[in-house]
This record gives sequence, C-alpha cells and structure tokens, in this order.
Amino acid sequence: MVLCPDPRHRMPGRGAWLHPVPGCFEMAVRRKAFGRALRLQAAVDVSAVAQHLDIQHAQQNGVCPAVGRHQSEISQRTNKAG
Repeated sequence: MVLCPDPRHRMPGRGAWLHPVPGCFEMAVRRKAFGRALRLQAAVDVSAVAQHLDIQHAQQNGVCPAVGRHQSEISQRTNKAG
C-alpha cells in the first residue's frame, strides 16, 4: 500500500490527517498510526509522504517560497503494478 500526499484534498478514498512537522510524521511512522487510521492490514509505504514533508519543510525555512498549510491530508492508493 502506497500513501500519497493530498494537499488539495481532491483524491478519492479514505484519508488521514497529519501536521506537516517532521516530529509528528516520525511519531506516526513509529507508532504505525497510518495503518490504523486508514484501516489497513498490509505494509504501508510512506516514502512519498516523507518527500512531500521534506519539500514543505524546506519551503517554510526559506529555501523555496512558502506554501502555508497547517495540515496535509494523506490518502491511500493501491499499487496496481505489484
């Protein structure tokens, strides 16, 4: 199962909310909160979410223009290739 960031809140399917803070993301991964929130039994790939949060964190720290959002929605998508 692959998780995809959905900052515009447009993707279909079940979603989970996460503060765009590295500490919140790390805690959610450590506690396996995504699987529980999305009611998943399979392993969860969070690499796209991690990349999205890294980019957002860089923007907020002046590396790129800031895009202000207090929360990002994470949506699940099944990997149809595998």
